[in-house]
Amino acid sequence: MEVAADIKGHADTVWSAIRQALGAGAVGQPVDARGLTGHVERIGASPGPNELLLSLTDPVTGFLGFFAHDKSDGSTMASIQGWLFSDDAPDYIEREQPAWQAWLEGLDTEAAHR
Repeated sequence: MEVAADIKGHADTVWSAIRQALGAGAVGQPVDARGLTGHVERIGASPGPNELLLSLTDPVTGFLGFFAHDKSDGSTMASIQGWLFSDDAPDYIEREQPAWQAWLEGLDTEAAHR
């Protein structure tokens, strides 16, 4: 599964909005990402890449990666990449990929400033 969006603002702001929306504060922390449960596997942040990897256990197994990178025009390329391994993965992707796109495009970057 893969979705991406150009989001107005600096990557650090978008990155903060992603982490706040997921409630992903620390490696090992349990998460519920739009009904996917698992835990935070890895977090990388500035000055390195802004990336977050979730290890998923239910209702599908696999990994979900979140990324935020500055673009030269002052916006951020944000993306989500999913590597899903269960038998239900194709159905999940077909059903949920548009919702993940909307989630990414609807990130509240203003709340990340507060």
